[in-house]
Amino acid sequence: MRIVKQAASCGSGDEVVYLRRALGSTRIMGLDKEPRFSPAARADRCVLVADAEQLPFPDESLDFAAAFHSLEHVSHPGRMIDELWRALRPGGWFYLGVPNKSRLIGYVGSFEATRWQKISWNVQDYAARLRGRFHNESGAHAGFTRQEILSLLEGRFCSVELL
Repeated sequence: MRIVKQAASCGSGDEVVYLRRALGSTRIMGLDKEPRFSPAARADRCVLVADAEQLPFPDESLDFAAAFHSLEHVSHPGRMIDELWRALRPGGWFYLGVPNKSRLIGYVGSFEATRWQKISWNVQDYAARLRGRFHNESGAHAGFTRQEILSLLEGRFCSVELL
């Protein structure tokens, strides 16, 4: 069984290291297009430089895949979802976390951001909304509406539950 911690961007890989240690599994891996991995992630050998739109895993080889705040950063979200679906075994699970595009306020749960950064990012979001550029493709950290996520997932997965 192979498990991918995060499909598009695991950043430093520290969350991958944490999950591996917390779950006692060496089969959890993280992916990122940029090799900016922490010394701990490199030492654990739990990160790969890879593109989420072309996963380096065989068909039906993953039992579980998760993508936390990464789908909004890929060029073609549908391709990433297709790749995850391809790599998941029948009955495999996929967990996705994305920003809610309909949100009034964002970044509240960003633990490492200062209050000023959160305010600044929200102002930038509102400015992008007013200019009609509050889209992931425009470089905004927009996320997805409920319908956009359902459209991406329902045609590929037999069961979709939104939380």
